[in-house]
Amino acid sequence: MHELRAVRVELVELADGTRISLPALFVNGAAAGPRLYLGAAIHGDEVNGVAIVARVLAQLDPARLAGSIVAVLVQNPLAFPNPFNDERGTVFSFYLETDRPSKVLLRVYAISGRMIYERVTDVAAAGYQQLAWNGLDAEGRALANGVYFYRLTAENGGSTSRYEGRLVKLRKPTHISDEQSP
Repeated sequence: MHELRAVRVELVELADGTRISLPALFVNGAAAGPRLYLGAAIHGDEVNGVAIVARVLAQLDPARLAGSIVAVLVQNPLAFPNPFNDERGTVFSFYLETDRPSKVLLRVYAISGRMIYERVTDVAAAGYQQLAWNGLDAEGRALANGVYFYRLTAENGGSTSRYEGRLVKLRKPTHISDEQSP
């Protein structure tokens, strides 16, 4: 029986309660055969490897496959940039360690240093927080593929915390049908 199945493999819970997991894809072919492991982003910045594995998976037809494939696109989630795309955008996750209401400032920058997005949010509760972003710039335009930087700043009147990270925008892989193949 051929199938494509996605699972999340729970790895660890950090001291602040954040759970770390890896998304994994299992592809079982229609016939028995060898097992192939595809992995990417073991050191954090291998965005090309993630795109290549995603493209390979998009072009697979499990009904024509002999054997199975195990694919882990991001092997080191703590070092990997925050990925996003046009359909889903992305989510910035952080842990707020204060008992006072805070103002959270999110700024996203192009690799040139130009600020392309800014958002200010009042957060009343301490603990795990998420800010969703649709991936559009300040004028509502979709961003080009590439690497972007972000800075999260939380202020509560008595203290300020900052976190900086990377985002990677990847184009959506397309499936090449048999009619388009040479």
